[in-house]
Amino acid sequence: LEMDEVKVTEVNVKSIGHRSKNILDTFFTLQKNHYTEIGCVKQPHLNSDPFLYNLKIVNKKKTDKTVNIRIFLAPIEDENNKKLSLEEQRTLWTIMDRFTVALHPGSNTIKRSSCLSSITVEKPYTLDQIYKQIQRMFNLDSSECNTSKQKCGDHGECSPSCKPNEKEISGDCPG
Repeated sequence: LEMDEVKVTEVNVKSIGHRSKNILDTFFTLQKNHYTEIGCVKQPHLNSDPFLYNLKIVNKKKTDKTVNIRIFLAPIEDENNKKLSLEEQRTLWTIMDRFTVALHPGSNTIKRSSCLSSITVEKPYTLDQIYKQIQRMFNLDSSECNTSKQKCGDHGECSPSCKPNEKEISGDCPG
């Protein structure tokens, strides 16, 4: 999208620990959870090394202008190194951040750390935490548990066992 009075003149990303610009190292980590209802689960999470966005934006107005900035990541080539058209890229975009900033008249330099991203979480929720949130959302009362088939989570909250012949799972997640 464009605004006549605002022009983006430069965008780059600087990964902490990299000398080159516009290289973003990403990797998967596995969070191991012992989940009382379904046993051991490994949740993959996409992570990256910390990085900075560097934006140069010109505000042609004579007054401050508040703008919403959205930053997307998109591939420029497919798996066969064939350049993707903008239309092909559009369906593969991933939002990396969004924030509001006041642009002063003239040139503005905006540096934003990936740690401030509005779409990431510092520590992801475990499946157990998600399950308990769902119980609270739907007002599932743990006192209605059949005591012969209930299991208690990390915080002593009960959850009904869904499968009649479910084996009891205990212990830590294997490596």
